[in-house]
Amino acid sequence: MSTWYEDLPERWEAEQSALREAKIEFTIDEEAKAQNLLRLQLRITEESKIPDLPEKYSVLTLIVNFPVEYPFLRPIVTAPDILLPRHQNPTGKNLCLLPRNTSYWTPGTTLAQHLTEQLSKALIKGEITDPDTIAGDTDEQAEPVSEYFPSLSSIVFDPQFYQLKPLEQGKILELGRVKVGIPTGENFPCRMALIEAVDVKGNLLGKLPDQFNAIFPTTTIGYAYQLSKHPPNMDADKDLQWFHDEIKRAGIHLPAAKNEIKVKRGLTITNVIALTFPEEHIPGKEAWGWLFIVSFSGIVTENIRGKQVPKVIKSSYYIKANRMNTDELNFRNPSLRSLIDKKIAIIGLGALGAPSALEFAKNGIGELRLIDYDIVNAGTIVRWPLGITAIGLKKVDALQNTIQTNYPYTQVHTCNFRIGSVDDPNGSKCFDEILNGVSLIYDATAETGINQYLANEAERRGVPYISLYATPGVWGGVVMRVIPNETEGCWLCLQHSMDDGTMANPATNRDGNIQAAGCGDISFTGTSFELQNISSAGVRLAIATLCRHENSYPNSESDIGILSLVDDEGNPTFAKWSEYKLLKNESCLHCSKNAE
Repeated sequence: MSTWYEDLPERWEAEQSALREAKIEFTIDEEAKAQNLLRLQLRITEESKIPDLPEKYSVLTLIVNFPVEYPFLRPIVTAPDILLPRHQNPTGKNLCLLPRNTSYWTPGTTLAQHLTEQLSKALIKGEITDPDTIAGDTDEQAEPVSEYFPSLSSIVFDPQFYQLKPLEQGKILELGRVKVGIPTGENFPCRMALIEAVDVKGNLLGKLPDQFNAIFPTTTIGYAYQLSKHPPNMDADKDLQWFHDEIKRAGIHLPAAKNEIKVKRGLTITNVIALTFPEEHIPGKEAWGWLFIVSFSGIVTENIRGKQVPKVIKSSYYIKANRMNTDELNFRNPSLRSLIDKKIAIIGLGALGAPSALEFAKNGIGELRLIDYDIVNAGTIVRWPLGITAIGLKKVDALQNTIQTNYPYTQVHTCNFRIGSVDDPNGSKCFDEILNGVSLIYDATAETGINQYLANEAERRGVPYISLYATPGVWGGVVMRVIPNETEGCWLCLQHSMDDGTMANPATNRDGNIQAAGCGDISFTGTSFELQNISSAGVRLAIATLCRHENSYPNSESDIGILSLVDDEGNPTFAKWSEYKLLKNESCLHCSKNAE
């Protein structure tokens, strides 16, 4: 295995020369080098050319580890003999000389240059603890202490279960009982979910959506405590003993664990303790951080002098909170918060409607109403969003199960109905009910007659209408919308405008239609990744329409997008969209009739 310093001997020589020029003493760790790792020990002195170095650090030992990807990625600089309040990992002792994002490192920078530019700033800023000063520095980022605790897994948890107030220094408060679940047959260490929390009087504080009960069905009972400071050792066994000493000093009784859980590798989860404490969440400001100590026991075998000898172990480890609630989800797309109150009816759950449904759920729509009559055919999974587990299921059921399992904050209602059926009065009633009160009708049927009918229904009900379809071969596609009393034209205006050349027609592969064996319907060739251009554009236009009065996600200036994915010879190109406002077409009898 070659190393960067062997592959780039001139760079390695330049690194050494730059260190000598900066009067930074260095030695090479030969043991590490024998393992193809480059590690240097540096000695910073008064003679070193480090501008603005604080006098207290005029003699400083640094350990530098170069990643195998150097010089494309930065070296890791550790200061083992000091501990700063900030800008230093409290366990690994590595210094935060640059923000984490790799874009802050320039491959042409030598280690010596890196230290002369950044070391003094890190040491000076690392000693600042005044919250106002930290908050006023636009280059700062929060340093939550829980980030530095070693963790073997995570626990899904909603911190909004608890409404916490600050504690006096040195105090501990018992918060109550927690029900913790793990998946059946889970390997060790286990992923977990805090299913439910109650206070010390047994009153329910909150619980995760019911879907988590099915995913994490094996449960144990643990307990939650509020601390005035974080555990001091960053070692689960030591911190557990520290915690026991602290609650004993506070006169708090630690209840025995209930419902121990046996997991693989012959181990048993014996207890889970939830701890919350103040930590920095935004620069200079604190909120409540969470850590969980999981205790376990069991019998493992050790190889002693060639023999497998059983050994009883009893230990603990940390897991970190994997936060889950609507605020946490919306934190990453804040412009979509208002979608929680919106209801979308999706008609047609094929290769455009089905992925659109999943995208709406993923982005926080409050309610989906799904209408289709078909089952999932095996051959279509090459471009349908679910695979073999869905084959043979009704499309509405397959999507409802997936969404309700994975996106529990979106409600799903279904109607297994074929529009135009004359022998299904119950289906007609279901279809009418499912359209009542919707915020938007999303038409992915790609059926001209149904398009016209649904556009008329949307107008009659006074709700926006979105239509989308792909051309044979998925050489192109169309996404359009009509907003009652806002859009000048209508669905029929679009058809006339494409017929008379006012708007471009999407590219079409005339040989792109196919008919599968045993199937009475015409289908088309085309890939899922090409179709995603159209479904993504449809979802985007629908969300822009729903949020247009919410001062959140911006509205689209265009009502129509016509896509081309090929050039004039049918060769693939990057997606090209032509955009239009939907205006009245003089040939449109529907708009002429309404004008009268």
